[in-house]
Amino acid sequence: MADKANEAKWDRWSKNFDKKGLHTVYFRFIQKKVITMANPQLNSNFLDLGCGTGWAVCYTSSLLKDKGNFVGVDVSEGMIEKARVNSKDFMNVKFYKANVEELPLSNDYFDNIICTNSFHHYFNPKKVLSEVYRMLQLNILSCG
Repeated sequence: MADKANEAKWDRWSKNFDKKGLHTVYFRFIQKKVITMANPQLNSNFLDLGCGTGWAVCYTSSLLKDKGNFVGVDVSEGMIEKARVNSKDFMNVKFYKANVEELPLSNDYFDNIICTNSFHHYFNPKKVLSEVYRMLQLNILSCG
């Protein structure tokens, strides 16, 4: 029941989410900072959890000249619909409606996974982190 209520809330918010306002300025500032810190490279696989209307996914694709795979996931169909409209000019951008605790995405695939302004909404943070660990390419070197 809580998942459906959360989804309905974000579906309502999706209608006006991209309109300029203090929250939008704040969200974009934070997203740019996180993407800069993640330092995605050309031809990398990038994922945004709780992507909303897809701004960070499109921004990253633009930074990398659409060279790579750029994915966004959100629980809200309204947000995903907006994200798909916002990304119509991008070749390698995809969006999925899914619960971040059970993602329909491949193991060991993503080079960068970000989550800005949504982690505090997740009901089971440990499960989300487990999913991130499952999907993230971990290049661990071992000596000895």
